[in-house]
Amino acid sequence: MADNKMTPRGPVRSSVSPVIDGRQITHLAEVGGYSSRFSKPAAYAKPLARGRFECVEYPAGLSVHVCDLEELDVTTTDAELSPRLSFLLLLRGEVNFRLNERAFQLCSHTGPRCAAMILDASTRWERDLQRGCNLTKVHVTVSPQWLTQHCPQTANRVWSLSLQRTRDLPIWRPSVRAFAAAREILAVDNPQAELQRLHIENQALLLVAEGLSALELWQQDHQRTGSRRASRIAEVCHYLDTHIDQPLSLDDIGRMFGMSTSTLQRYFKEVTGMPVGDYVRRKRLEFARELLVSGGVTVSQAAYAAGYSHPTNFIAAYKRHYGCCPGSERNI
Repeated sequence: MADNKMTPRGPVRSSVSPVIDGRQITHLAEVGGYSSRFSKPAAYAKPLARGRFECVEYPAGLSVHVCDLEELDVTTTDAELSPRLSFLLLLRGEVNFRLNERAFQLCSHTGPRCAAMILDASTRWERDLQRGCNLTKVHVTVSPQWLTQHCPQTANRVWSLSLQRTRDLPIWRPSVRAFAAAREILAVDNPQAELQRLHIENQALLLVAEGLSALELWQQDHQRTGSRRASRIAEVCHYLDTHIDQPLSLDDIGRMFGMSTSTLQRYFKEVTGMPVGDYVRRKRLEFARELLVSGGVTVSQAAYAAGYSHPTNFIAAYKRHYGCCPGSERNI
């Protein structure tokens, strides 16, 4: 279906738009099961947004956050999130946030987007408010207990995609059904009324079902991408191993393998568990050790071969890595 059929046109609901201060945001966060703080103490009493910001809590670990507002100030809010699965469906605006200091951005400029926050451990959440940003989103969260009880066959697969394991945030274009469910939730006038609570819950469950189906497709694509990524990084490692005695520049390596420096660093750490620089230093120390053990070079010569300008720094790094001074290796 064409994107324009999934693009909000004007405000989602018509009502007087109340001003929301930091205290109200903090209170609603507590209703949602977590404690929210602001980087600026004055933010608690200051108008931060104008519009609608609500939380609907259900028994057994299901909650729905509804947001349809304009942000009025620049500040940062942070919270400690317990393990959870959250589907964030963004209909309008952009959200800049960090999970354990890893930055993410969700943007609706080319149409609605959905992201899955899969947290299998306590995680620090930080979000930047932006003055003038118009934001419309629905956030559905379920606890690990809820997911295990209602979707036991799916739960293990979901937790295998957690941020702590993949260091990635699944993002996709929501289905028409998911988009319609979010609109239905946003159209509710009184979310605390009994029948309207039931309606929100029904639409939230539909969003969870749609999200779990989309996650399965995302995982298949992620596995294919991960395999290709691992193959590319293996080629990078082979190049580094065979040119370890030569000057190595991240910019040059990135260009050689068709990646920016930041992408190279991110992919390399995902696959090997360490930055490129740490890998090169380790390999150069191994190269220096081979030279020392085979004989014929001094410690200073080994240091220069390992890329160190000063033997003193080489000796300290060598001792940290191997637990002995490089001079003792020449006697092996």
